[in-house]
Amino acid sequence: MKLSKTVRNMQKIEVIASAYRSKLKKKPTLAEIEFIKILKTYKIPFGFQKIIYTPTNFFIIDFLIIMKPRRIIEIDGNYHLNNKDYDKERELKILKTRYKKYKFLRITNDEVFNGKALEILQQTYKKKFKNK
Repeated sequence: MKLSKTVRNMQKIEVIASAYRSKLKKKPTLAEIEFIKILKTYKIPFGFQKIIYTPTNFFIIDFLIIMKPRRIIEIDGNYHLNNKDYDKERELKILKTRYKKYKFLRITNDEVFNGKALEILQQTYKKKFKNK
């Protein structure tokens, strides 16, 4: 059976996305490593370097928090300072997928290292931290 052009393109995108995700997972940033430690310490379930497919492309998000309130968390380094328009467009495209019930939360590398990220998590997930 011959595959349609759309299916063949999606298969190519899937191969590229999987290879790129593997590369990112093997070499996380220092801020991502520190943030993972925070999530594990407070037993917040998460997915790391999750692939999000859109009809024509894919995006890889840093963290997917599935407990409520649902969040897509991006740990932003200096690269993102000059790419706010791209980041906003990317967020809108992702939120049009099956992740429309999620909200984006952007945390800078500095916030991870200076303790602000933990404060943000405490505010977002009050029930998880109420006895800590």
